[in-house]
Amino acid sequence: LNEASGAVSLSSSITITVNAPPLPGQFLVQPSSGMAYVDFFMLSCSLWTDSNLPLSYQFSYLIESSGMKSVVRGVSVVGSATSLLPAGSQARNNSLVVMADVYDSLNANTTISNTVKVVEPEQNSFNISSFVAASTSSVSSVDALVQGTSLSSMLLNQANCSLVPDCSKLNRKGCFSTAHTCGSCVSDAFVGQVGDSNNACRAVNSTIGVISRLVQQCGGNCSGHGECGFFSSLDGSAVSACHQGEVSCYANCVCEEGYSRRAICDKSDVEVEARSKLREQVIGGIEQLMEQQDPTEQNIATWMSSVLQVSEVAHELSSSSISSLLSITEVALSAVKSNEISASSSLSSLVNSIDRLCDAASSSSSSSSSPLSSQRRYLANPDPSLPVSIDYSQWIFHSIQNFSLLVASEMVPGQQPNVAMQSNFKLHTSILPASSIKGESSRRRMLSDIGGDTCSESVNFTLPQSALEQELQLTSTSINLPNCGNDSSSSAVAVSILSLSSILYNTSNFLSSPISLYLSSLPCSNSSSESCSADITVATASYVNESKVESKNRTITCMAGDTSMQFVDCGDGRRYNVSCSGKAEVIEASCPLTRSFATCNGLEASQAVDIGCKVIMSGDGNVTCSCPLVSPSSSSQSSSAGSHISGKETCKVSYVSMLQATTSNFKKTVLSAEGLNESTVSDSWEALVTLGTFVGAVIVAMLFSTYADKEREKKVQSEEQLKHHVKKAVLSRNRLSGDVSSPETITQLAEEALPEMLLTSESLLKRIWKEVKKHHRWVGVIYYFSKKFPRILRVMSLATNVVIMLFMQSLTYALTNGDDGSCEKYVTEGSCLEPSSAYSTGGSMCYWTSSYSASSGSGVGNGVVGSCEYVQPDSSITVVVFVAIFSGLVSTPIALSLDWIIQNILAAPLKGDHRESSIVAVAEEVSDGSAKNGVIVPTEVIRDAV
Repeated sequence: LNEASGAVSLSSSITITVNAPPLPGQFLVQPSSGMAYVDFFMLSCSLWTDSNLPLSYQFSYLIESSGMKSVVRGVSVVGSATSLLPAGSQARNNSLVVMADVYDSLNANTTISNTVKVVEPEQNSFNISSFVAASTSSVSSVDALVQGTSLSSMLLNQANCSLVPDCSKLNRKGCFSTAHTCGSCVSDAFVGQVGDSNNACRAVNSTIGVISRLVQQCGGNCSGHGECGFFSSLDGSAVSACHQGEVSCYANCVCEEGYSRRAICDKSDVEVEARSKLREQVIGGIEQLMEQQDPTEQNIATWMSSVLQVSEVAHELSSSSISSLLSITEVALSAVKSNEISASSSLSSLVNSIDRLCDAASSSSSSSSSPLSSQRRYLANPDPSLPVSIDYSQWIFHSIQNFSLLVASEMVPGQQPNVAMQSNFKLHTSILPASSIKGESSRRRMLSDIGGDTCSESVNFTLPQSALEQELQLTSTSINLPNCGNDSSSSAVAVSILSLSSILYNTSNFLSSPISLYLSSLPCSNSSSESCSADITVATASYVNESKVESKNRTITCMAGDTSMQFVDCGDGRRYNVSCSGKAEVIEASCPLTRSFATCNGLEASQAVDIGCKVIMSGDGNVTCSCPLVSPSSSSQSSSAGSHISGKETCKVSYVSMLQATTSNFKKTVLSAEGLNESTVSDSWEALVTLGTFVGAVIVAMLFSTYADKEREKKVQSEEQLKHHVKKAVLSRNRLSGDVSSPETITQLAEEALPEMLLTSESLLKRIWKEVKKHHRWVGVIYYFSKKFPRILRVMSLATNVVIMLFMQSLTYALTNGDDGSCEKYVTEGSCLEPSSAYSTGGSMCYWTSSYSASSGSGVGNGVVGSCEYVQPDSSITVVVFVAIFSGLVSTPIALSLDWIIQNILAAPLKGDHRESSIVAVAEEVSDGSAKNGVIVPTEVIRDAV
């Protein structure tokens, strides 16, 4: 405690004892040179010391192309071993790096290496098939089986690299598995064609002088069994040319038939099939090895290294081989989990192995003639002529996700995320501390603000990009998660995000690589709320917003009397027919047009499902969607990612962007016709003017009704008040006099009891007209005011009835107008009158018109000719009557129903009509007062007062 400053200084310390690896001794390889796969080498370690005994030894050699080591003798307390070795690198004068790993009893280890010269054996004196068979079957010991599987894989992988250029000048790794072809770019600092190629890699972001006029070349000139083609790096579609230095495209061989399974067409399909059989034997040896060895950390690492090595050449793996290797991967994952072995050390090569199996799975599902043909995005289904392949996507997906959960179980909250980036998938694994779930970490507002129970805090995860993706400026795949978990949650959350290449899903409808999300607990307080959703941004393949079917118009000219059928070919196997109606007309036929657009969907077992995703933004090359974190079909389960991770409700959901489309119909438009003349145009204008006049009249009537009701209501109110006061005075006088039998009272009662029509002295016609103006439904619109049924509602009822009647008449005409052009086909009067009318029994659908022809040049005299015409509905009084009766019968129930709605619902009195309530109250008061004084007031008087 510092009294002057008031500051308090605290400190603490902890002492950690670290196990040191074995101290270096000697590692000898004898002889120093020899022939590959023929001469035996003695590998020995001596003079190694450590306090934790006993010491164990493992021997291996370095695979230069991948930087991985291949074990030739597993961990043993014996410090020496005898082994065959593969050939060394031709670029390094056949030098081969041999390594020894020395372990103490606590698994701390030291690695030491030595270099020997191992040359290739003579091809004529060496049989690959015999060597593989002898090395992987009927092997006497486990050590011999480890050595045999390793050397057999190496032998099958090594290609003839005698004609390869200087790969170092191309910034590429040395030649290994592809004949006369350099390997991949030396590091992520360089970008170029993915995989083996002899085209140079260039430094990332270098833009000066990188594009050459020379086109890229295919490896080995396609070995004389194919042609060099150029393809887009984005979607694998063919391009016209690709120059050296361009990264948006690449060169690849399009092999001729019989050589389609190799990238440079150097081996026939028969040779590839034979080598596939040899790899199946090696895989069988690995399976035997797993049965004989214990699942220790070093042995599991050896198994996965063998899987990586045997899958080096993807085109030489059969479907059964892929399935066997995936099964081996599952067994290794299960062994690591059940024996609590470190996943990061024992499964270090698993990520690379699965990536190789992805290559093998994709190559087995598509022809290599177009290397990325399975990545091309079309709306149509895949070509049905292609063979149906096994769907490995779910198998691979579960293997990667299980690996991610094992890695998460070894991580602690706040640790740097574990990120894996391969050519076929990207994986992010991290542990979010409990504090970040409560909102104490960096937060950003979500892109989608749905409202209601909305979480305004979020945390963002972005998957890494390869050097090629950065160079092409592709959009990064990212997920923005809500960050509003329950306050009662005190456990960290495991996050696993996997983006798996869409080429593994055997579909062409995916616009992006699917992205899968695993959370050990939901980051939302309410999983059923719409706010429990994530914003997903994915890079999408380019697509053209046009139809695959060519949008084109074709003009068809029909002559008078022509009833033939014309065909319009719209492409893609679509064919439509257009029939001439016998009239002289010009018809334009328009083919359907498909418009495509990006959407987001959920993904369940390789099938896209609608889970309620909403597109927020869609641009050229990317789409952002807001999707729920809880799929409707998902179920809660306990997490197994570690003790520090919540075991509450988990979240497993996958998303994918897809193409959807809208397709227009095939259209036929009559551009000109024989009947389209001044008369038909005039008829059309008359119809439009009539319709406009009717609508205008209805509007004017409604305006007049509103105005007339307002004016009349003012007068009625004053008349009612005057009448009320007069009757009140009469009643009061009678009440005071107590005389209800006076002549005035009796006369008043008599007048009120008789109809008003009998009391007037006007003529009968005037009295009838007066009653019509008051009680007729439509005339009363002009002359009579009724508060119970206002004029505007009466106008509405009238207009509704008229519209219903006209609609039914037009519908009847349209349904029964069967002029399909058949009448014009008849050439005799008998055949013309034979078809019956749809309107009346005994009537004909057609009628015959006769005319006389002049003499012809052949000397034939005058003759009678004629034509058959269709009987138009409006030309027969029978048809008119039939349509009118039918329309009335059909429209009457509808009109009555609408009238009832208008009179009983729209015209019903409103609540709170204070004026009427006051009149009723006065009437009741008058009635009550009269009764109290012994005066009987007539009911009609009270009713009139009300």
